[in-house]
Amino acid sequence: MLRPVGKNIGGDCMRSARTRMSLLVTGASCVIALLLTVTTTRAMDAGRPVTGYAAIGVADAPDVERQREVYDVSLHDPQALQLLLGRLEQLAHEPNPRTQPADIALVLHGPELEFFSIGNYAHYRDLVDLAAKLDAFQVVEVKACNTMLRSLGLQPQDLPAFIEIVPYGPGEVGRLVGDGYLKM
Repeated sequence: MLRPVGKNIGGDCMRSARTRMSLLVTGASCVIALLLTVTTTRAMDAGRPVTGYAAIGVADAPDVERQREVYDVSLHDPQALQLLLGRLEQLAHEPNPRTQPADIALVLHGPELEFFSIGNYAHYRDLVDLAAKLDAFQVVEVKACNTMLRSLGLQPQDLPAFIEIVPYGPGEVGRLVGDGYLKM
């Protein structure tokens, strides 16, 4: 049977290309998952914790300097901030020792500062508690912009004690980048 010219021929080709791409991505994902499973299993069988490079399937590289990161945070949605903190908690694996400073700085300089107001604690308890835990475990260092605090009608004493107040959020991000932090 002959197909009518110009009728859905391109659509069939596009579907076929999408199917091939989908299979390629799925196959690559399976290979990566298998490598991570094998690496994790080997590390666990050897009695080693699965952290750092072993967690991503690469042999440990002790001479690699840890990259410090600064997150320039200005979020309007508490769920987005909760997701960010939850992801950082997953990546942390365990608390840092007292002698090791946090590798991640969160500089808050947007409406998310209101989520941390002591007056709003009952409403945002889970978010504030997670941030406080990550700060206490020296996973993150939480900083708040005093300029934005004032524009929101808040004072430094309106925030929990674990949050460091900085004069100007964008200036603090720039200072940290100048100190070698990678801006995220």
